[in-house]
Amino acid sequence: MKHKLKDLPVSDRPREKALSVGFANLSNVELVAILLGTGNAKHSVLDLAKIILKKYPLDTWVATLPK
Repeated sequence: MKHKLKDLPVSDRPREKALSVGFANLSNVELVAILLGTGNAKHSVLDLAKIILKKYPLDTWVATLPK
């Protein structure tokens, strides 16, 4: 079931949370959700962020960074 961001309290929405507590205090899911910006017909942006991070864990992202 899709959970819409507008159904969350404003303080729990990634963009608003970043503005109030800073980006360093956001979870990886929240950070990816901000980068994505929007969900699709089947998944909320937070659900999509979770799916992406499950399929592509952050350690695989870091391994591709130039040294």
